[in-house]
Amino acid sequence: MLASYMQLDLRVHVVPTSLGLLSSHNTEGECYAACFSKNGKLLLGCHDGIRIYLARFNKPEKTLKSTFVTSIASHNLGNKTEFVFIRHETDERVVCKASSDFSKQEEIVRFSLPGEDAAFLAASTRFIAWICEKSLIVYDTITQNQTTEMFSFKPTLHRFDVEGKLLVSSFNGLHKYSIDNSGKIRLIWTCENLEAPGGIAFTMFGDIVVQSCTHKQMYVVSPQGINEYISLIAVSVCVVSYCLIFGIFFGIPSIYNGLVLCPSLF
Repeated sequence: MLASYMQLDLRVHVVPTSLGLLSSHNTEGECYAACFSKNGKLLLGCHDGIRIYLARFNKPEKTLKSTFVTSIASHNLGNKTEFVFIRHETDERVVCKASSDFSKQEEIVRFSLPGEDAAFLAASTRFIAWICEKSLIVYDTITQNQTTEMFSFKPTLHRFDVEGKLLVSSFNGLHKYSIDNSGKIRLIWTCENLEAPGGIAFTMFGDIVVQSCTHKQMYVVSPQGINEYISLIAVSVCVVSYCLIFGIFFGIPSIYNGLVLCPSLF
């Protein structure tokens, strides 16, 4: 039920090794995903919709009420920035997009997912991708075509990097894929030496920060795909440790100017 700000040591291109808690935001319910806007505002996907905060302030500037939102990501088309998110409805999940100020919202597609299973998405400059069981559905925002790729494992979370490569976490490791113009994916590398990798974020230097779902720690992985993490960040702050102690999957983090925002279910 909290989202926590922590400070990464990113003054020069060094591998971050520590976190310091700056603030917490009580969302009064589950918090699934975090996203920073270009102007530094933070957006949280929560059980009651989307909450928009001024950075480091506990009181939300705006709450967009809806059924619960498990993913939210920025989607840049040239100079235009949009947000895409997944809204949950009974036995269906709705992929939507919104203008930068959320004054306009539009439904993109619906897909079936019975029960309360959470669905998560990621966005690049061209593609929006979401996971359903072992399937990756890729939506091309230019052609509006939709393709489906099957994994041999069950993915946990996924994220596009700045080059449009797709990072996918699973209990098997961290996997990096290229994606061609038809929406087909190709494995580039797999990093296996991670313990229950979950949420994925990126530093300003391209290093990959991966939350562990079962331990009070984060991994820093080289974008070159060395099959070994290059740093381990101990997470001692209570908000993150609550989720990790109970082994509860805790959502999608986001990094902006050295700040890492970690959503939490507690």
